[in-house]
Amino acid sequence: MDGPIGPDITLKVMAGDSLTINVEGLYTPPVGGGAGQVVAGLVQTFITAFTAPMTIIGEAGSGAAAGTGTTDLANAILNMQQSTADTNSPNAFLNYVLFDENMNLIPGGSGAVQLSSSATTWQALPTQTVVVPQNGFLRVFTSNTSTADVRFDNTQIVYWQGQLLEEFNYYPYGLIFDQNQVFSNIPKTNYLYNGKELQQNEFGIGGNGLELSDYGARMYDAQIGKWDGVDQLAMKYASISPYSYLVDNPINGVDLDGRDIVPSDDFNNSVYKAVEENLTSNSIYNKYTLPFKVNHDVNYNLNYAPLVAYSNDNAYTNGRFDSPGTAETTFNSDVKDETNQSVNKERSEIALARTEIHEAIHAWLINKNNLGEHHEYMASNLRGDIVKGLREYAKKNNISGLTEQNFQDLSWVGLTGTKAFNNTFKTEGERKAWQARTDKIEYKQDPDAARDKKLDDIEQNGSTK
Repeated sequence: MDGPIGPDITLKVMAGDSLTINVEGLYTPPVGGGAGQVVAGLVQTFITAFTAPMTIIGEAGSGAAAGTGTTDLANAILNMQQSTADTNSPNAFLNYVLFDENMNLIPGGSGAVQLSSSATTWQALPTQTVVVPQNGFLRVFTSNTSTADVRFDNTQIVYWQGQLLEEFNYYPYGLIFDQNQVFSNIPKTNYLYNGKELQQNEFGIGGNGLELSDYGARMYDAQIGKWDGVDQLAMKYASISPYSYLVDNPINGVDLDGRDIVPSDDFNNSVYKAVEENLTSNSIYNKYTLPFKVNHDVNYNLNYAPLVAYSNDNAYTNGRFDSPGTAETTFNSDVKDETNQSVNKERSEIALARTEIHEAIHAWLINKNNLGEHHEYMASNLRGDIVKGLREYAKKNNISGLTEQNFQDLSWVGLTGTKAFNNTFKTEGERKAWQARTDKIEYKQDPDAARDKKLDDIEQNGSTK
């Protein structure tokens, strides 16, 4: 092995599944005999391995250990190893770790088997059998935390899926249109669509009931696709009915507790995520997000989804009415043109950085309880910080070809219509010229040569003629 942790695989498993795990190992004793010294920092070794996202076979995306924490997880793995360890053998193991669906460790489905000191020729370790007690993930990996020369090869996992007991198929709004129960004697479950409990047979007569799903904050009626009560966060979605389920778009999101929408297009998978990671070292971005990091009672949440009431904007920031002092920014995944048609304009990296800095300032103003006109205040007092932030971002991330004029122009995006903007660009021609210059910075090169020529004409002449 090149390091203490060998190659690993993570499988999506379900209750009733069973697996067998085999591996072959080879041990070369050190000169002078013995099993080699155990390396220092074992807990940190496992923390590093389990903090890194894992690729999950049979499941889109990736995950990392959570819940009990990586330190507790590392200690749990070491305890499994040490409970059966032979001090005369190398500290080298085949490990299998079972997690539930929230990435919490399930000790009963986890274990470790040690490579014997007798494996001076290739030797198969004892076969491990795992019967999965609940839905989750199984991670299999080899480790050698000693200085001994150890090799593992030919890892084999044989996987038998448990028998399907029942199956439910739903319309997007949650109404069942088909179900299949293999055995008639299994207990009936009422935890159905989205894992929420369906209220059935409340009247005790012929199975009749209201057929409402309990989400915690309120009840949901899949028969009509509406909530039975007003949204506690109705002010956050002022443009839509407080009884609307997922903004009438159940494909694009999920509501976990009857209060708020979690976008299916996660921020972590968006173009804004990479830019946000680059901004973590930006002094201006940190200046405005620092209050949310220092005070753990104050959170700054980032989302990526179609904006409901502000569909022509790149982003929108507001306060969380359920938690005073918090702020939330949603970056728009569905920008629309003047005719309300979706458009796919690929924005430049520096433009994305400008959006995130701009919205961070909104969040900072919310945290300061500044309930006035943010854009007027930002244009008059804080635009210089946007320029500094953009300048710093371009330098640190090697974005070349931008001038001071470019940074100044880009900082005005989102601040048009303010007094400061109108005092800077006094005529219609000046404003058109600014828009043309900004478009050339904000969007990646447009293949339409005619459009580029039009922008050049506006920039030079302040008109389309």
